[in-house]
Order: sequence, then structure tokens, then C-alpha cells
Amino acid sequence: MKVPRIHCAPTFEKLANHAEALDDPINIALRVWATPFTGLSVILNRETIDHRDLKGYRESFDLLLTIGNYTGGRCHLAGLGFSLVYDPGMVVALAGNVLQHGVCPVLGDRACLAHFWHKKVGERLGVKRPQWLTMADLIYNLSGN
Repeated sequence: MKVPRIHCAPTFEKLANHAEALDDPINIALRVWATPFTGLSVILNRETIDHRDLKGYRESFDLLLTIGNYTGGRCHLAGLGFSLVYDPGMVVALAGNVLQHGVCPVLGDRACLAHFWHKKVGERLGVKRPQWLTMADLIYNLSGN
């Protein structure tokens, strides 16, 4: 099976090269950063009002993972006019720069691991801006080329 082309592969190379040039603690973090995302926030027991993540690329997706011991979790997608069940263990991928989103308060303890792209990090490292997946890309990846 062919592994699909991933637009973020150059990011790993840029991060590795940048890590080599640094002489501070970030060097260690960049060497072991095993994610295509440039940022990670840990959000504990917070309601998040509806918002858009304007510091990210329109073309990139954010990944939200929620864990904990709570009930009543909902991820509100105001722009689409509905809410998702957002209980422990749920993973939501969304274009956070494009879609207005937020989460309601819950009963219990909740942590959200929010993975995201930050434009300034990509610009600083000279990483090519992500592009939307096209039908041609999808056909190419599915054809086994």
C-alpha cells in the first residue's frame, strides 16, 4: 500500500534543520516533535466561547482530543448550526480558521488537547503554505502511484 503524500513532510525537515542551528532548550523539543502540527494547547475545565482560530491557515485542520471524567460535553459549530457530542475520548478535526466553534461547560473534569497550525511558525521556518486537497490529489493517492 502506498503512503499518501502529506503536505507537512517539509515541515519536519525544516524543524530538524532549525533545531540543529539552535543553541537553547527548544533544540531538544524540536528534535522530538513528532506531529505535523506546529502548536499544542492543553485546555483544562474551560468553556470556550464561539470563535475562529485566525492565527492558523485557512487550509489547515485543527485536531481536538477531549479526555477526562465528565458528562454533557458538546462542541458547538455555530457556522454550521449544530453541536457535536463531545464526550471523553472524542476526536474532532475541523478547519478552525474557517469554522466558528466553541465548547460548553461540563459536569466533571475535562482536558482538551488542541493541535493546530500557526502561520507565523511556518513563515519563520520557510515552510510552504498548506494547500487544499484536490480531486486530482485524491485520485493520485488512491491509484497507488
